[in-house]
Amino acid sequence: MSRDLAAEIRVGLEEFAVVRQQFEPLISWSSEATAGVIETSPASAMLHSFYTEIEKILKLIAREWDSHLPSSDSWHKDLLLQMSQATAKRPAVLSTGLVEVLSEFLAFRHLFRGASIALMRWDKLYPLVAKVDVTYTRARNELERSPLLLSNRPEQPETARDVPPAEAALPHCIEAAIVATHPPHDPLGPSAIG
Repeated sequence: MSRDLAAEIRVGLEEFAVVRQQFEPLISWSSEATAGVIETSPASAMLHSFYTEIEKILKLIAREWDSHLPSSDSWHKDLLLQMSQATAKRPAVLSTGLVEVLSEFLAFRHLFRGASIALMRWDKLYPLVAKVDVTYTRARNELERSPLLLSNRPEQPETARDVPPAEAALPHCIEAAIVATHPPHDPLGPSAIG
């Protein structure tokens, strides 16, 4: 695997982290929370984005490392299966247990894309929202521990002064983007609805 692909995967992991961070207010809601379409619509879109971010990383690996991106009608499911299997070029990228959980998010993705968003109910969304944190951590850990990334770690500067200014500011830019898109105190958040 090239350093370019490893860098692209790392960027994908950072984008995945941003999406995970945006779930923070939803994760604190209870399964009994009262939520109408105004709350369930963005929650549905966020669940869709959560799966889409991990799938983008898996597509990179399939296309660039395996030289094979599934193309059947069930390519999303086939991609998960492909990533759970070792090939002559690489070990399995994801554990079968993680693939099972990601399959639940994939099933929701298909529902989201085919059903009216007005029909989404919190009691049906909550079980997936409750799995976001552990699924994020597990997916990130499995990808970061993969030999695919371990063998292509970027060189780390020895001191902070070795870091170019643009790269040193990157985490602050990401943090600012998160705060800008999701302020810490949201008057319409969970406490406002129940």
